[in-house]
Amino acid sequence: MIIGITGSSGSGKTTVAKIIAEKINGEIIDADKIVKEEQKIGKPYYGEIVCLFGKNILCENCEINRKALAETIFSYDSKREAINKTTKKYIVPKIVEAVNSIKDKNIILDVPLLFESSLDTLCDANIAIIANTETKLKRLTLREKNNESLIKKRLSVQPKDEFYKTKTEYIIENNNEKLEEKVEEVLRKICLKLGKN
Repeated sequence: MIIGITGSSGSGKTTVAKIIAEKINGEIIDADKIVKEEQKIGKPYYGEIVCLFGKNILCENCEINRKALAETIFSYDSKREAINKTTKKYIVPKIVEAVNSIKDKNIILDVPLLFESSLDTLCDANIAIIANTETKLKRLTLREKNNESLIKKRLSVQPKDEFYKTKTEYIIENNNEKLEEKVEEVLRKICLKLGKN
């Protein structure tokens, strides 16, 4: 069984993915980890990012400055569209490759742009994680060193709850209340629909 997990920044996708992995003996494929790996110096994805954004998004050691890159892509729609297109070109095949390499085990895809990249079509079920803005802002502020205005800018350009509700019947509201129970309930519904024990 392959389950896709998606949602906006700070919604708690990774936490939910870990809970599900424990409950169904699943292996997580984390899109963000793959992105970080492919952004390393010498990789094609790295090269195209530098071509798109110039050397001003590099650190002194020539590694990509993820904070500078974020400030650029969340400030300009055209830049965000360009990076999303490039990410789809290089990262989606890596995710598909990772899925195909896992045998005899359930898979959890933790992918922010699950529907936008059409990776939802690989999955037996897709779960969207949503949370209120205050909760997401608090989580991101604690987790990242970016300033609050950048975080708010990022959240403002990401899909709203309605987008996810039109894409999947499985929605988990993650505002720190009874999360594990909510995950278990959604898993029961998925397993019942798929005829899994």
